[in-house]
Amino acid sequence: MKKFIQKAMVTSVAVLQVMAFTNVNVLAEPVRTRIVVNDTVVFVERKNGEKNFFDANYVPSGTEVKLISIKNEDGCIVEVDGMVGEMYRRDLKYVTKYTNDNLNLRKSPNDGEVLLTIPVGNQIAVLEEENGWAKVIYNGIQGYVSEEYLTNDHIVGSYSTPLSGNPNNTTNISVASKFINNKIVKAGETFSYLDAIGGESTPELGYKEATVIVNGKRVQGIGGGVCQVSSTLYAAIKSIPNQEDVVEINERYPHTSPVGYISRELEATVWFPSKDLKFTPKCDIKIISHLEGGRVYVDIVKL
Repeated sequence: MKKFIQKAMVTSVAVLQVMAFTNVNVLAEPVRTRIVVNDTVVFVERKNGEKNFFDANYVPSGTEVKLISIKNEDGCIVEVDGMVGEMYRRDLKYVTKYTNDNLNLRKSPNDGEVLLTIPVGNQIAVLEEENGWAKVIYNGIQGYVSEEYLTNDHIVGSYSTPLSGNPNNTTNISVASKFINNKIVKAGETFSYLDAIGGESTPELGYKEATVIVNGKRVQGIGGGVCQVSSTLYAAIKSIPNQEDVVEINERYPHTSPVGYISRELEATVWFPSKDLKFTPKCDIKIISHLEGGRVYVDIVKL
């Protein structure tokens, strides 16, 4: 037996006592595709076309198996580590990933025909992955997407804003972005943007002199640009569907003068120590932030 399958002597009665978890539909026709086991289940090996209940094996939760065919409403034939046998359909589910950007579902990797556009943050079933392309199912439609736009992270909110091109401003945005990148905020925990980026913007933290807004006027000050990251973060939160059910905004202020990179209703200025962006998630979340292609990006991942 292979190393991840535990040998077990069970009777047909024991097989019937396997716990039933979420009933997830699989493909309706014979295929070879990627699915995983919901929970530790019994795998009955077929020998010479016959099931042998006295030669069954436990397959751990999360094990990836190959679906060969669907036998009937309840059962299917699968391949586990080179062995062919049977499992209940209810104990299996697709390998799924999430889209980290809006992406086109194509008829084939070499065909430019777009079947539909899948929005960012959607969960899709991944059947195969090869040569940079993934064969997937989305809303019952099968097609191909680029692997680079798939992730195991469930992105529920996303936003980006353009950089000004000023080197010092970009440096400050990069420093602040790195401070909040991969930050995990637990359910019920209040996140403070100022605390996350080191409090007051100082040269010791890597911040440089750039344009800031003070009482509606643009002047030079250390840390100019950190408000663009806080505003992009706030906009990413506001983009979450039913945002109030996911994240509660505790504190947020607009600038005293409009900025060009984001609309007024999405501004979130900060000024140490009196003005901050604070929020409390109702579930565990992770903040992902980075600079790319002349823009700063913030994603909110639901954990």
